[in-house]
Amino acid sequence: MFSKVLLFFSNQLIKLQFAIIILLLIAIFSMLGTVIEQNQDVEFYEKFYSYSLINNLTLSKIIIFLGLNNIYNSLLYFSLIICLSFSLILCSFKIQYPSIKLVRILNFQLSMKKPLNVLSTEKIFSIISKFSISKYQIFSQGYSSYLYKGFPAKISPLLIHLSLILILFGCLLSFNFGAVIQEMIPEGEVSHIQNIFSSGIFSEISQDINISINKFSISYYNDQSIQQFYSNISLLDNWGKELLNNLISVNRPLRYSGFSIYQTDWRFEGIRINYGNDYYYESPVLTIERKNQNFWYSVIPINRSSNVIIWFDNLENSFKVYSEDTGNLIISKNIGEFFCVKNTYIVITDKLISSGVQIKSDPGLVYIYRGFFILLLSLMTNRQHYTRISICVTSSQIFLYKK
Repeated sequence: MFSKVLLFFSNQLIKLQFAIIILLLIAIFSMLGTVIEQNQDVEFYEKFYSYSLINNLTLSKIIIFLGLNNIYNSLLYFSLIICLSFSLILCSFKIQYPSIKLVRILNFQLSMKKPLNVLSTEKIFSIISKFSISKYQIFSQGYSSYLYKGFPAKISPLLIHLSLILILFGCLLSFNFGAVIQEMIPEGEVSHIQNIFSSGIFSEISQDINISINKFSISYYNDQSIQQFYSNISLLDNWGKELLNNLISVNRPLRYSGFSIYQTDWRFEGIRINYGNDYYYESPVLTIERKNQNFWYSVIPINRSSNVIIWFDNLENSFKVYSEDTGNLIISKNIGEFFCVKNTYIVITDKLISSGVQIKSDPGLVYIYRGFFILLLSLMTNRQHYTRISICVTSSQIFLYKK
């Protein structure tokens, strides 16, 4: 009984109609995932999706009950992907793979097939020669021959199935075992991997690796707009031993032991000030944006009654000092240089800059890339035309069959 039920379900899985229905359901849920905000608190859905349907049944309750607030990690979405994967696998083994086998049993039942052409036996060699010149592959057995051309087109459907299976498998791995961590690390500081943005059910975040930002820098265009920003980054173990050192930038990540570290953001936090060699003070900076260009300034005290403004046009070492009272320029200096205002000696010793990095673990990405590569390959092979010709020779005639 169980075997009959299993056979019934397997026969349903390999049907094209079933695969189309599953694909449509996946597309619908994916569309809902773009319409409905994902991974928000329950209060968020109760506030923005509070539309009442029947009695006390609200739209927010339906969203949470069906897992539509986290569609791509929901059990229903996984089940649809698994069903589609099984459908493709069964179809590949039951239909596509047997269809590409070269059947070399060439004793055809002539009464059941209408021949394409009937020729005299004297032309057998000229016929074979012409097909050979036309790049047909020829197999012979007794008085029969089997010829075909464009075999890659025959395996194209199987390649498409294989590519989709790899893509779906990669997506499942990414959903369940992947993780994304966001960190804002001050220059010169060391950070643990801890600020998890998203993670799969079975993902594991390594606590044996720490990240150190040794130096952060920015390159500029001639108009002083930002061209690129870089972080010299070191990976350390829990004992402070350096495992790897590399320079990362936007679109140029560091890859190590199954995860990648991307440069995503940066922030000018503040400045460190030394008053007269005996007192250190950290002052935050504020940002002003003008014509797509950022400027930074910080107001620091000189004495109890007056302040000065430290102004940065960019993240280079130079800065300007303005009077807060009059707005007049007092002096231009570089980081590390002393200057004196109202008998107070000051030196700006450091800029406090944080580098934003994204640590991403995605074990399914390699399978997704391979799947798309095979899909492109299958589209190229599908442009060819598959032709199969069978030749049967009797004592007086040659019968040609084409498929």
